[in-house]
Amino acid sequence: MNNETMKGGIIIIVISFATVVSTIEIDNLPDWVHLAQPRQVHLALHEDADSMRVDWVTFSPVTNSTPMVRYGQQQNTMDNVELGSTHIHRFGDITRYYHSAVMKHLAPLTTYYYQVGSDLGWTETYSFRTFDYSDSYKLKICVFGDLGVRNGQAVPTLQKRVYENAFDLLIHVGDIAYDVFTDSGRRGDEYMEMIEPIATKVPYMTIAGNHEWNTATKSFARYGYMFHMLNYPENNIPLLGNQYYSFEAGPIHFIGLSTELYGFYYDMGFKQSIDQFLWLKKDLEAVDRNKTPWIVAYMHRPFYCSNINSYQCHAFENRLVRVGYFDMPGMEALLKKYKVDLIFAGHEHSYERSWPVFNYTVYMPNNDEPNPYRNAKAPVHVITGSAGCHTPHAAFKDPPVPSSAVRSLDYSYTLLQVLNRSTLQIDQVPIDPPSHSHLVDQFWMSKDGIRENMATISILSSKLLIFVFTVFAKSLLNSY
Repeated sequence: MNNETMKGGIIIIVISFATVVSTIEIDNLPDWVHLAQPRQVHLALHEDADSMRVDWVTFSPVTNSTPMVRYGQQQNTMDNVELGSTHIHRFGDITRYYHSAVMKHLAPLTTYYYQVGSDLGWTETYSFRTFDYSDSYKLKICVFGDLGVRNGQAVPTLQKRVYENAFDLLIHVGDIAYDVFTDSGRRGDEYMEMIEPIATKVPYMTIAGNHEWNTATKSFARYGYMFHMLNYPENNIPLLGNQYYSFEAGPIHFIGLSTELYGFYYDMGFKQSIDQFLWLKKDLEAVDRNKTPWIVAYMHRPFYCSNINSYQCHAFENRLVRVGYFDMPGMEALLKKYKVDLIFAGHEHSYERSWPVFNYTVYMPNNDEPNPYRNAKAPVHVITGSAGCHTPHAAFKDPPVPSSAVRSLDYSYTLLQVLNRSTLQIDQVPIDPPSHSHLVDQFWMSKDGIRENMATISILSSKLLIFVFTVFAKSLLNSY
């Protein structure tokens, strides 16, 4: 379709939609919005390891057309096409059309080019690189929380690092845009435009924070429509959003959890948190620790913190997350029982790393165990809520609580790296550091007795046999 034809198609849709349907007040939309043009494109992982989900928004229906993604390994031959689905959501004075499609049968460690849209308009060509889902893959994950449109300090650095292929995956531990529903959702639109250059290159996995809960509508609806995580309610209106899910990548089983089902229990009741607890128990029971020796959870509200406003960690709603209340079960004991290794959180606008800790019992270095992160006896908690937003950092109180190992008020993000199946490296990276050698924090977690995966063992064994045979052959030749 040539440009003139495409422009005509869009004009027809705008006139038809504005005069017949009349559900969008065009004057209230930002200048950058062309109603049928795909916007706010972002990737997310899919239940199938060889697939990738892509989501986008239009501000009018794709009438007489179908939303779709076209993709391929060459920019000029994007021959693969998958049709998409659409959810419609009117919020305030704007109706948005949320489209989603899945790119399938993707090869590992391969660059793919893609466009999304319909006959009424296509995006520019984006690209992403798949990672290897084998349990020996040296995965690199960027984790951050509490990122706003105003003072979003981390965005330029994250964009630069994404284009340097520094991350395989992004995890946002809640509090997005401040707030996604502000001004009929325009704040969320602005945020998604801001994050698009990052989230079109790397899958962007999110979990809801307290700022995703709309007290006026008593729902996560805006967030739920924006982000299409795993465990998404395909056949239901996503008023509660994508509150919890799990996936595996490299030697890690990841679990995204909702602290907000506890935080707003007085609006939602107990059922939602009970459902999550039962799901979590079943999920943890099914983890194969031979395949994924590490379990990493992430959520919004932390269990432990040492900020001046640390009442936020000990407030009644937050205490519920840890220990529960009557029929509402807390999550800390369950996470400890199934030996979850590492828990990321946000909420506090700072960075803080704990010693291994459970129910305020802290496992600190001692003569018997100088490195408590080796074969840790309890989960390690990392608060990474310092990506930047409109509010100042949450200052720390002195002295710190016993569980606190390292803390910082620098703007920063977390880089979680798999060095091998037995060792994780966790760096806290400042925004625009003066040199790459400067880090806010760095530590390692390790486990004894972790075998390399069988494919790796097989390759090493083959190389060893070849080496032995070569040495033996040379010795025979030298003997003659």
